[in-house]
Amino acid sequence: MTRFSLTLAAAASALTFATSAFAGDQYVDNTGFAVSGFDVVAYFGLDQSAVGTPQAAAVPGKKDITADYNGATFAFSTTENRDTFLANPAKYAPQFDGHCAYGAAKGGKVPGNPNLWRIVDDKLYLNITPVVVTFWEEDIPGNITLADNNWVDLDAAPASDRLIPDYTSTAPLNKGGAVMDPRDPHQMQTPARRPTRRVFGVMAGAAIVGGTVFAANWFNLGASAEGTGVLSVTDVHAAAVLGDVILIDIRRPDEWRRTGVGEGAVPLDMRRDDFETELTRIVGGDTARPVALICARGVRSKRMTQRLTAAGFTSIIDVPEGMLGSGAGAGWLKTGLPVTTWQDG
Repeated sequence: MTRFSLTLAAAASALTFATSAFAGDQYVDNTGFAVSGFDVVAYFGLDQSAVGTPQAAAVPGKKDITADYNGATFAFSTTENRDTFLANPAKYAPQFDGHCAYGAAKGGKVPGNPNLWRIVDDKLYLNITPVVVTFWEEDIPGNITLADNNWVDLDAAPASDRLIPDYTSTAPLNKGGAVMDPRDPHQMQTPARRPTRRVFGVMAGAAIVGGTVFAANWFNLGASAEGTGVLSVTDVHAAAVLGDVILIDIRRPDEWRRTGVGEGAVPLDMRRDDFETELTRIVGGDTARPVALICARGVRSKRMTQRLTAAGFTSIIDVPEGMLGSGAGAGWLKTGLPVTTWQDG
C-alpha cells in the first residue's frame, strides 16, 4: 500500500490551459542550463542502481558543447552526445520538462534534481529530494500514470521558478558569458529563495500558486466545519518536505522531547507570549504564506487555526490527526512518518 492516499478530484473549472506537446517551459535553475548543465544523453549509458538505493553520479556537460531545445540550453560532455540528442531530443530530455516526477503526480511543478534520476521504459525522470524519491518509488508505474494524466493540464503552466533544495551544480557552466566553476563558492552561491504567494482556494477546490493552478489533490486539501483548510499527516509531511507549507508543531517542549518532532516541522510552543510575532518572523512577514499547525490530537491546532485566522493569517491549515491520532485519522506516529529528536537549545 502506498503511503499517500491519492485523490484524483480535479479543480473544477479553475483554468483552461493549451495542451500542445511543449507548451510549457523547461525547468532551468540558477546555472542557466537545463538539468543544471548535466548531460542528458549520458544518463542512458549509466548503470542504474536498485530501487531504494542511490544512483550513479550524473555526467557534467561542457559549456562549449550545447544544444537548444524547448526554450532551454542543454550542455553535453561530448559532441557525439550532443549530436545524438539533436537527432531525437524528445527521447533524451527529462520528462515533465525537467520538473519533479512525484510533484507532477501530485499535481504541481517543482524542480527536479539531476542527481535523483531514474530511467523507466527508456524515459528519464527526475525528483526533487531523497525523501520524495522514496515516495515516488513506492509505486513508480502508478505515479508515472498520475503524472502523465496531470501533465495534460500542467504542461502549459509556467516552469517552476524555485531553486532545487540543498543543491549546487558540480558542472562547470557558462552563465551570462562567465564560466561558472563549482570550486569557487562565491560563483555558485545559491540566491535567496523569494517567498511564493499561495492562496488556497478551499471553496473552489484549487490552490492558485504563483499564477498557476494546483489541483486540490496535490495537498488533498479539505475544509473543516469552520471553512479553514485541513490536511492529512501524510500530505502535510510531503508538502513540508517540499517547502510548499511551513509546518508548525505547536505542542510543549516536554511533548517534543517525548515523541520527537515530525520531519519538516518547526517546533513553536503555542503558549509563548510572542507566538504570533515569532510565526510572522518564520513566514518572512508574509501572512498569506501557507502554514499548517499540528498538535497531539487536533484540539489545540483547531483552536490556534481559528486564532491565527482572526489575527490576519490568511492561509492557516489544520492537521486534525495530530501526532498521536484522533477521530480524523491515525496520526503522525502511527502512520510511521519520520521524526527528528528534539533537544532544548
